[in-house]
Amino acid sequence: MSQIGEAVAAAQINAAIRDCPFTVPDTEELNDPEDEDFPMDDSVTMRAAQANSGSKLGTNVASGSPGTAKTWNVLGGDPPRYQENQVDTNRTGDKVKVRQKDYPYTVAAHHLIPGNASLYESNLFKCYMKKGGKMEVDKPKKMTFTVSHHIGYCVNGSHNGAWLPGSYAIVAGVHPSGHTWGDLIEDDKHVDWCYEYMAAVAKKAGGQFHDSHTNYNENALQVLEKLTVKLVKHQMSCDQCKSKLEVPPPYEIKAKLYRLSRYFRTQVLARPRRWKAPWMTSDQVRTDIVANPVKKKAFLEAYDKA
Repeated sequence: MSQIGEAVAAAQINAAIRDCPFTVPDTEELNDPEDEDFPMDDSVTMRAAQANSGSKLGTNVASGSPGTAKTWNVLGGDPPRYQENQVDTNRTGDKVKVRQKDYPYTVAAHHLIPGNASLYESNLFKCYMKKGGKMEVDKPKKMTFTVSHHIGYCVNGSHNGAWLPGSYAIVAGVHPSGHTWGDLIEDDKHVDWCYEYMAAVAKKAGGQFHDSHTNYNENALQVLEKLTVKLVKHQMSCDQCKSKLEVPPPYEIKAKLYRLSRYFRTQVLARPRRWKAPWMTSDQVRTDIVANPVKKKAFLEAYDKA
């Protein structure tokens, strides 16, 4: 089974929809969702900002919170609580050793389902998860369904976050060359040191190295759109939907999103020998290390020695 197929299966996206998900719930708990703190939180340019900010995702992971008030609701299932403290050099003073020298390391909260890079780009969110979202179908006749409420799903809830190490602590003056991480990783003389540092912090933090990961984002988007297709197919065949023009959001899909986040957590917190594309939180590790047998062997040896 492909890795995307495993994610779809884990989230039960292809499971049959037995009852109409577009039914009005018997409750008044219809709250608005929350936007992320960082519009570009998964881009390279925001790495430093993540490391030095009290972002909502990190705060929620540290406390085990599903999010601030009115950013989520229990319709469709109560969100799981996942709690873990942020542990790195800044918080504990602990360091990693690379080539017999100690270096600082920092962890930042990673969105397991990326917000702006995946969820907010999806038709699932645009059409089904926010008030005023619209979906046009052609069967049995041409109809446009309009969503009546925000779904109340918090992308920054603790269920959707995991602490992952990055290059944030390697600033000017830390490495003997005096260079920053961006210069080191581009320099043939120092790139192998960077790979050894990646291995050391992955071992120390217990999770994948985290930097720019466009491949992860794009494939997460594909998984979300499979759920969109499932909902469209339902609307084209459901007798109850034929008489509706305005519908509530399909609250039950939140349970599927929670399961998807749980699956992604197992991937990003796995040991390196279990890392698999596309669920890797560093495009560089995926292409330059894992996809290169020689570099992968050296990386695993460095990981084992760390």
